[in-house]
Formats: sequence, structure tokens, C-alpha cells
Amino acid sequence: MLSEQSTFEAFLEAAKGKRVVGFAAALAVNEISALLSEHGMKFEYIVDNDMWKWGSEISGIPICSPGKLYDEKPGEFVVLICNQRPFEVETQLNTMGIKECYAYFLWVELIYRRTGRGSTIIYRMVKGA
Repeated sequence: MLSEQSTFEAFLEAAKGKRVVGFAAALAVNEISALLSEHGMKFEYIVDNDMWKWGSEISGIPICSPGKLYDEKPGEFVVLICNQRPFEVETQLNTMGIKECYAYFLWVELIYRRTGRGSTIIYRMVKGA
């Protein structure tokens, strides 16, 4: 469940020994891939709701249908949401029975340090709380 505690450090801990699957073939994928690489991780693949992207790649990472997540065994993967609508995606994932997800755009401090634009991306603003 996404929360204010969905920090980058919590993601790193949760992803240890698991495969990382991205959700949304968004522009941030390059930046996120570089960050994962710094920690010895990579996307196995990315799922996207846009069927026109399925079967293609972004930065060499295959893009698949979200239905591919049904092939995954619980506890062996984490989903990293790569778009700016993480709560919509979380709802979709929860409907699919997937609870272990994190959202790059909630890592305010990390984004701000890397890009200088994280100061306006705040959990409460995105969530509407």
C-alpha cells in the first residue's frame, strides 16, 4: 500500500532478492533505470495499460500487458510505479491482488536531489489528503 512510508529505502529493502517490474512506460523510466542500476537492480519488464506499447521496448526493457503480472508468484516481485498517477495504478494493482507496490513519484527528497523538481510532488498533494 502506498503511504508516506513508501520511501526509496523501504523499496530497496522490499526488493532485495526479488524481481522488479515497472508499471507505465513513462519518460521517467530512463532515470529510474539508472537509479536501480546504482543499487544492482534492473527492471525485468514494464507493464503498461496502452496496448499499442505491448511487444515494444523502452530503453531495452520489454513492455507487456498488465495481465503478465498474473504469471508472477506472490512474494517474488515488487512493482515500481513509474507514472505520475500512482494511486490510480495502485487501485488497479490491488484489484489484481497485488499489494506490494511502490511509486517513484512519491520519493520527494530523492527526486528533488536528482532533478530539482521534487519539491512540488508531495504525498498529500498527490493523494488529495
